[in-house]
Amino acid sequence: MVCALGFDGICHRVNDALQNPFSLSTTMHGSYNTEYVEVELDGWPFLFVITYKSLDAGDELRVSYTSSYWRLMRELRKRVDFIQGKFVD
Repeated sequence: MVCALGFDGICHRVNDALQNPFSLSTTMHGSYNTEYVEVELDGWPFLFVITYKSLDAGDELRVSYTSSYWRLMRELRKRVDFIQGKFVD
């Protein structure tokens, strides 16, 4: 189990299985082996990433970031590319 508490937690080690999430392709690199679970403890929400498959040491943790997340990331990338293009000599 991986807890998302804090910005420097180990959740940055959980990847999406999409090969190229910035494209519209849905080609996968392996399959998802974890999922998000929200739990409330003492009135505070916690997000956990749990696995529902048997994993070996060193196996990559893969969870769906969702299409909404990647749509937002593609839009932000376009905006950054546009801004960088305006300031390149």
